[in-house]
Amino acid sequence: MRVLRPSGALALWWNNPALDVPWQAEQNRRVEEFIGGDVAEKRGSGRRAHTEDVFARAPYMPACTRHEIRWSRTVPLDTHLANISSYSVFLVLGEDATAAFFAEERAHLLKTFPDGQVEESYKIILIVAQAA
Repeated sequence: MRVLRPSGALALWWNNPALDVPWQAEQNRRVEEFIGGDVAEKRGSGRRAHTEDVFARAPYMPACTRHEIRWSRTVPLDTHLANISSYSVFLVLGEDATAAFFAEERAHLLKTFPDGQVEESYKIILIVAQAA
């Protein structure tokens, strides 16, 4: 906060899958089963981000507002899978195991999206800290 101009702001955000969408909740469950833990924790995701958590080690708690914003997009199946495969947790689990997981995941998704177009829904968590 010391580097912001007076009345400046710091915006922090996390783009998380909307897990109230059934297919995304199922995919998240499959990923967590594969990686052996919570996706949000392993990715450092802000799904559980609260201002108290974000600024826990700061010298003081700045004035903050927290917002949740939903958005969605439709992308080709390969784009969706490429996005998920970029999670660092997949990079450390080995190429063969990861390739097998994504082959199975492709089959799951084609049952839900037979045209190969995946409708992704997201919930952005946005925290804005205002300088004094």
